Amino acid sequence: MNTKFWTNWNFWLTLAIAVATMVNVLVSKYQWNTANTQLALNEKAFYATSRPFVGLTSQVDITKQPNYFKSVFYIRNFGTTPAKIIKTDWIARVAGEPTSGYIGSNQQTMILFPGDQFGVGFEAKDRQAENISVGTTPLAVSLDIEYYGVSDQTYKTHQEHKYDHQLNNFFTVSGKWQ
Repeated sequence: MNTKFWTNWNFWLTLAIAVATMVNVLVSKYQWNTANTQLALNEKAFYATSRPFVGLTSQVDITKQPNYFKSVFYIRNFGTTPAKIIKTDWIARVAGEPTSGYIGSNQQTMILFPGDQFGVGFEAKDRQAENISVGTTPLAVSLDIEYYGVSDQTYKTHQEHKYDHQLNNFFTVSGKWQ
């Protein structure tokens, strides 16, 4: 057999098998990376949809009378699983200064089921209430909640709201869920 190796059908068949194997390896690697990326995305989506989201509702009950101002905020679990609230810190600032007059407990441990809510509030009397009602004194409320989900993972919520006397309502300045 006096043929050159490039004219030998055995050589070409072996080369074709080697090329096909390399293509197969590359396609398999691409599929593996795609599957891992999809798995990570599915895991994030599962945790995002299977957790509690605790924060303030848009409902605020405001009572304005001469020399009296009261606002009640409602904290609700917007998520799909119960939340064990371990820390609720919220503060009202009148003219930038922290103030007293809180309604409801600032430190309470409780289980908040999906859709459930509870109220916390602030009340002012006398001249301070009148100044808030007419808008000469700004009122801002900030809220920090720390809570556990079903898997005992700790979550945090921070929200800030300001009172607008013309709308007779609060508007959200910022919010952050972790």
